[in-house]
Amino acid sequence: MLTGAVLLSAVALWRDGDASITWSGSALFSLGYLAFCGTFLSFGIYHWLLRWAPASRMSLIAVITPVLALLLDWAFGLLQPTWTLGSGTALVLLGVVLVVRRRR
Repeated sequence: MLTGAVLLSAVALWRDGDASITWSGSALFSLGYLAFCGTFLSFGIYHWLLRWAPASRMSLIAVITPVLALLLDWAFGLLQPTWTLGSGTALVLLGVVLVVRRRR
């Protein structure tokens, strides 16, 4: 993550070097929130869960996250559902169910 931050900062300076930076209270709060909740807390919980759940099931986070984002967008009225969106989401959720269900 540190490497990504350095590289992205270098590209930002190269592309927008003359742009001004405003460190407002809301900007600092957003940065702190994303650093704590989006990185520290998320990775901490993920690594704690790896003790109790197999890595194969934990990898499903990568496919569940976009489904949750779509549901939140729909809940807040930012997304108009379509049949293709619904069927794609259903297929993703079916895949998750097939992975996590126990074999008999």
